[in-house]
Amino acid sequence: MQIRFSAMVLASTLLLGACGGGGGGGGTGPVQPSTAGSISGEVRAGTTAVSNAQLTLSGGGTQTTNANGQFSFSNLEPRAYTLTLQLPQGFSLGAESATKSVTVTAGAAASVNFGVSMTPAASASVMAGNDLQFSPSEVNIVRGGTVAWTFGSVSHNVIFSSASGAPANIPIVSSRTESRTFNTDGAFRYDCTLHSGMTGTVRVNAPGQTSGDGSSSP
Repeated sequence: MQIRFSAMVLASTLLLGACGGGGGGGGTGPVQPSTAGSISGEVRAGTTAVSNAQLTLSGGGTQTTNANGQFSFSNLEPRAYTLTLQLPQGFSLGAESATKSVTVTAGAAASVNFGVSMTPAASASVMAGNDLQFSPSEVNIVRGGTVAWTFGSVSHNVIFSSASGAPANIPIVSSRTESRTFNTDGAFRYDCTLHSGMTGTVRVNAPGQTSGDGSSSP
């Protein structure tokens, strides 16, 4: 009888221990903090945002600057990287370096900016592609310069905003090249009215004029 009672007590004790175990979060354990970091920045020529600049990160892929000249790389392993800049038509490095070193730390965002110069050309070329984008979306030419738009098999047009000095619009065309000469300084935005969001800009500068001092912040 004593042995049976002791066995019952032992069984009850084990049962209570099983029911009471695993407290403090259901056994999932603590959540580990993120070990990834990121890099972001911008490319500018003075006050002008440089869109369509290409940034290549060693071991981290390639990004293209948006309309505000901004770029970012995320989910990066904490370590040292090299960032290389390739500029679109109409811009030059000036005093800026094309390559910068940056160190990513866990859970932190590193910032790298480029300050370049605008160097207007006598002419520029723009592709109006089947991907429904003007590439590059911004070009810089001297006054009296010419921009040639090359159209693929998909039909597009080029409609300039109502800015004084803008050349004639380009009607709906495909599979051909159309050129326009710009004789007035300024920034001339244009759109393909057939495809929402398909837009570009031609910046026209006086001969010999450049902008941007080539300075940047780290």
